[in-house]
Amino acid sequence: MHDLPASLDTLAVLLILLPGFVTLFIERALAYQREPSPTILVARALLYSLLNYAAFTLTGLPLMKWAIQEDANGRAFLLLRSSALSAIVLLAIAAAMGMVVGWLKGHDLHMRLARKLGLTLRTSREGLWLDLFQDHYGTRATDPPFVVVTLRDGRRVNGWPLYFSDEYNAGPVLFLSKAKWLADDASEPTAIPNPGILIKGSEIEFVQFYGEEGEQA
Repeated sequence: MHDLPASLDTLAVLLILLPGFVTLFIERALAYQREPSPTILVARALLYSLLNYAAFTLTGLPLMKWAIQEDANGRAFLLLRSSALSAIVLLAIAAAMGMVVGWLKGHDLHMRLARKLGLTLRTSREGLWLDLFQDHYGTRATDPPFVVVTLRDGRRVNGWPLYFSDEYNAGPVLFLSKAKWLADDASEPTAIPNPGILIKGSEIEFVQFYGEEGEQA
């Protein structure tokens, strides 16, 4: 029996990991995460592949079709054939798992359960910046507050965070709609034309969370 070329061995490994990488790609697209090392990426893809194949076995479909045949000299050999339906189902499972895991991570649901059980105090997000803004302004947020952003030059702007950056350490960025410049005296705020104002992280001194249009909650 001849050994398979190293290139075919590598291709076989990649095909085995393919469902895991599909899950990983979708999960990372739905929930922001720092870029891990290549070793961690491959390990996670392998774990997802194992879970995908485990879920696939529940369908009862064959992953490969095989048959024992004979050549012209009467020697038996194993013939393997891929199944298009099985491949489609496997990739669908991988995509569905990526969406579920990304949804859980993006909404911090699995870690929320762990905190309720007293297992940890951590969240699944990358820092306090995301914890605050995703909890207040994420898809599950109710009655999100307005904010007052104090800039490094002393100016203050009030508005509603329509967009916010994923990562604080790379420089938080806020886009405020319904924005107004606040005066230090009792004069009326100066409205900022729609759609709003983009504030770079290097300009932010601190952010205060308030009730309706600047009324302290």
